[in-house]
Amino acid sequence: MITNVVSEKSVTDNGLFEQYYRLMLFEDNQRYAVGILEGNALSYPHQKDFLTTSKVEKSISGELSLGVMLIQTSTNLVKAGCIDIDTPRDAKDLSEGLALAKKLQETAKELNLKAYIEFSGNRGYHLWIFANKPIFAGVMMDCLKGIAQKANFKVDEIFPNHRSKESKCIKLPGTTHLKSNKRCGFIDDSFNPTQPEVDLSLQGELMAGFVQNDSSPIIEAVDQVSFDEIIGKDNQLTNQEKQAITEKLKAFGDNHPSCINHLMGNGIPLDIDYNHGNLTLVRYCLTRGYTLKESLPLAKTVAENTSLNHPTSKTTIEAKANNFKSAFNSAKNNPDGYGWECSYAMEGCGGKSGVYAKDRGCSNQCSLYSKKLNTLYSPPKLPLNSFIYQAAIKLSSEGKEPCKSQIMRQCENLISSYDISGIIKDNISDSRLLLEKEVIANIIQNPESALGLMEIYPDGFKGVTDKNLSQYIDELMILSLPNEETLREYVEVIREEGIKVVAKKHLEETAKELDSEETVINTLTQSIDTTEGLLNKSVDNKSIAVLYDHLPSLIENLYHGESVAIPTLSPHLNNILNGGFQKGKLYVIAAPPASGKTTFCSWVADYASIQGYKVCYGAYEMSREEMFVNSLARFAGVKSNLIEGRKWRYEDYPEKDSLEKKLNEKIVEYAEEIAQNAYYLECDDTYNPQKLRLVAKKIEADLLVVDYLQLLTSGDEKLDNTFQETLRVSKIATELKRLARDLNIPVIAISDINKKAYQDSMVGGELDMGALRDSFKIAHSADVIMLLQSGVISIGKGDNKTFTDQLQLYANKYPQKQSAIDSLKESYELNSSTADTYSRMTIVKNRGGKLGEPLFLYSKALHTFKPLPLENDSDNHNNTTADF
Repeated sequence: MITNVVSEKSVTDNGLFEQYYRLMLFEDNQRYAVGILEGNALSYPHQKDFLTTSKVEKSISGELSLGVMLIQTSTNLVKAGCIDIDTPRDAKDLSEGLALAKKLQETAKELNLKAYIEFSGNRGYHLWIFANKPIFAGVMMDCLKGIAQKANFKVDEIFPNHRSKESKCIKLPGTTHLKSNKRCGFIDDSFNPTQPEVDLSLQGELMAGFVQNDSSPIIEAVDQVSFDEIIGKDNQLTNQEKQAITEKLKAFGDNHPSCINHLMGNGIPLDIDYNHGNLTLVRYCLTRGYTLKESLPLAKTVAENTSLNHPTSKTTIEAKANNFKSAFNSAKNNPDGYGWECSYAMEGCGGKSGVYAKDRGCSNQCSLYSKKLNTLYSPPKLPLNSFIYQAAIKLSSEGKEPCKSQIMRQCENLISSYDISGIIKDNISDSRLLLEKEVIANIIQNPESALGLMEIYPDGFKGVTDKNLSQYIDELMILSLPNEETLREYVEVIREEGIKVVAKKHLEETAKELDSEETVINTLTQSIDTTEGLLNKSVDNKSIAVLYDHLPSLIENLYHGESVAIPTLSPHLNNILNGGFQKGKLYVIAAPPASGKTTFCSWVADYASIQGYKVCYGAYEMSREEMFVNSLARFAGVKSNLIEGRKWRYEDYPEKDSLEKKLNEKIVEYAEEIAQNAYYLECDDTYNPQKLRLVAKKIEADLLVVDYLQLLTSGDEKLDNTFQETLRVSKIATELKRLARDLNIPVIAISDINKKAYQDSMVGGELDMGALRDSFKIAHSADVIMLLQSGVISIGKGDNKTFTDQLQLYANKYPQKQSAIDSLKESYELNSSTADTYSRMTIVKNRGGKLGEPLFLYSKALHTFKPLPLENDSDNHNNTTADF
């Protein structure tokens, strides 16, 4: 069992998450394993799903020992690789092992590579290499082999340990080794191999200084690897298969298969290591039975046609040909290990080169053709959203009908002329893909909206799909759409992304022009003109329309719109809030523990239900049954413990009959007056602001209550799993404010207060907006902040210590009210049988309204707040005196 669980603070502070995903982890499609120790047998069984940030978090906190497969399943790419140094296999002890690791580190340095040493947590080390952009797993493997060979170290294990699908995992640095119960992690000069320990809290800071290597030195390190090492034991063919391929190749006679013709005509693609490209040709020539003399002209043709930008250390045609010669001479000594297979010619398809099977002429017309190529090397995904957007804009601007056939014709023209190398490859989230689809679906379903989107750049659509164009358009035609305001928000996301892409291209072109003979003044002047144009397009004209254009709808709503406030039972509170809880506003209620904040909010919610408003109450701590019992107690005027304890069932309870009769009568009234309009949600961590928005919208709620704010998840998985409470709560507060505005309903959110505010409140201190826990963003987002305090508190210390209630605290602030407070206490005496106390609600922020302190009598047993009529409420139209 893992015992060294780190504190929440260390996890938050050390920045490990950011460094994991910067240096070695992908955000999606990464396999992982979880360690299991049974007796003395340690295993890491592969998991069926993909790695998530929550699993990484559990690894950091010590809840599990996590192993990862470095290869991203969907791309065969890696960000990092490492050499495993084990004792006693590679060194007699940890001291000797560390010396070996440092030797390898120095060797990497000689190859212009930065490498970093990690203690494995038990009996060895890992030497890590990080790349500044993902590279093919095979290239990383060969780079690590090159380092080992240059250092004269016979490497037994490297990671990734396969060129495509990994069979073993590497422990994630910072996780716990189950046998030693020690943390593995990167080390510095202070590391002592005789007393090996890793301080997890320093790992993030240490890793932040790690350098990610350029691809060039990684590829050049591959030159250190012998060709026997490169072939390895993968993809070996049986003798029968080898003979069959040889016979097929001989059938070409004096000709070559289309893939070899493509290789000679276009050279080695940019994303394929030059050694690998040469070996592909070597395999072909050896299988055909060519001599070196017969093979060299082919190699020179390949070299001549390879791009000058290819990242290889061989810069001249002659050097590249000599590289082929060395490969050929090494391979011919082991011809059985260098047989031909289509997969060698096809490796790298769909990479930076944008070359696919069909481009190399692979079809059933070739005798070597294998049907599996259709599945391994499928046609490229296309940015159909961008194409459809461009087609719709073109049709609308030309006054043509944007029907399906017209859109398809325009898209087909764009696809036929599309530069395959420009395919958007960014891994984007499912939510972003849906966002783009909804914007395009809106154009498809509402063609007139296209003209209003003419200033969006097509580059802003990042999503790609391999779906059939006709079927994709059919799907868009029936896709459900969000409201107009949400669509505008999505359009702005795409607008900004497109401008980023265009601006980046523009700045790159400007930099090139500054190196030309064009004068600096001319170049900068043109650049300024272009930049100003981009700035103008960065803002939607609709969002900056003159107020005059909005006046008709604003005036109509002013005189003929529905009521804008949901009143409460407190005339004083209604007066402060301009009639009650206003539509489109966020109200935050905070209080020390046991002050009755849940009771206050449910009291407000029940009264709103009685008035016919639909109320959605999101409870994150209390069950639906608890909420019902407390609400029924309030409505019936019966102590909740009697209802919760089912006292009418007890024969020895003297008032069982009258209690049962009263409850039966009140339940009928409750069903008619409250239950028909009240929605109590038992919320869990799936209820983020977005889900609450959907529920509130579906039931057409007039009021939403969130109990309470700090228990919501933000909807951002990475943010929710990093314990960065301030950022998480800030996002939640912002989203709740947006929800109130978008749905045009009041949202009441309960908030915790911080420890200092609680301590101050217990000694008579006044609460302010700084009392809200975790984020000042709550105070910034809220339209109204209400601080509730209840009960008796102590003032002073020792012999000077006195106790006072909230009414007296109010009188202490406003001495002129002392006699009025005394009268209130006489008129509204506390009843101990219903656990009564006095409460004070301080309004410390009210955007567009007044401040004040309504007073209440809080009956805990009845779950009620009775307004106390201290203020003159004659100017308020809601002068109800109900006791509910």
